[in-house]
Amino acid sequence: MEEIGKLIVSFDVELGWGAIENGTWQQKESGGIYRETRPAVSGLLSMLEEMEMPATWCFVGRLLEHESIECGQLPDGVAQACTIRGEETTWRGFDLLDMIVASRMAQEVGCHSFFHCRCHADFMTEELFREDLANSVRIFNRMALKPKSFVFPSNEERWTSILPEYGFTSFRGNNSRERISVSNGAVRKVISLLRMGGALPIRTELPSQEGEELWRLPGTVLFNTPVKRRRFLPGLVKRVKRGLNSCITSHGYFHIWSHPYNFAQNPNLLAGLREILAFAAEMRDAGRLDIVTMQGFVKDRTIEQIKHPV
Repeated sequence: MEEIGKLIVSFDVELGWGAIENGTWQQKESGGIYRETRPAVSGLLSMLEEMEMPATWCFVGRLLEHESIECGQLPDGVAQACTIRGEETTWRGFDLLDMIVASRMAQEVGCHSFFHCRCHADFMTEELFREDLANSVRIFNRMALKPKSFVFPSNEERWTSILPEYGFTSFRGNNSRERISVSNGAVRKVISLLRMGGALPIRTELPSQEGEELWRLPGTVLFNTPVKRRRFLPGLVKRVKRGLNSCITSHGYFHIWSHPYNFAQNPNLLAGLREILAFAAEMRDAGRLDIVTMQGFVKDRTIEQIKHPV
């Protein structure tokens, strides 16, 4: 059977834990963003069910923890958040997990660390990262879940070789081909604006295997527009559809990722993603595209390796 293009859609479910270090969670909370994330997730799931598509939802483990936990080794900002008494919708995500697990279209639940501490932060060590992974596995196992896919906080890749020790077989990496390498600020801004307007094509980094037990699955494009540049959404949709079409014609790989709260900040994102995924569904039904979860991609590769050993 001829190889066809692969599409992955993944979401980072982090709520307030994703904004501890920069403090923006307070502004989002007061603006009702985390409360509105609930109907946003409901809308995303309804769309995925309608189109019969799976996605990978990577949770910050602390969203699923009832009890207080030792935070002494963490910076003050994170430690304070562990004991803060704010809105439940900011710091808890049990209801979101229930919605995703109950979906009529099977979805994948992955891990987005436990505390959402960046791996390149000054205070982070391999020991702390191991502790974070152990806490994540503990909380997921308590819910009879065994996540196999991992997303680094803020996509800061580090210590990837230890992920298999905690049961992970894939992680989402950065798309290095989309990195703007020029240092001139004005030039960087022009490139960024051209991208947002859909004038520049998306360059895609392909998946790679790290050792025998781990796959690196680059996130091709973040599906979101900055709050002050929402007018660029049509350009983003155009750019993503063009990139997806290139993936289909080249039998390649494409990975769209976002945060559920982005859809609460900008409700128009859902219509934009719907347009893209409707095209993807059409191509899937024509036998030209395979839509898989992160773990689904790994399983497909494993089967191919068994069929075609080196």
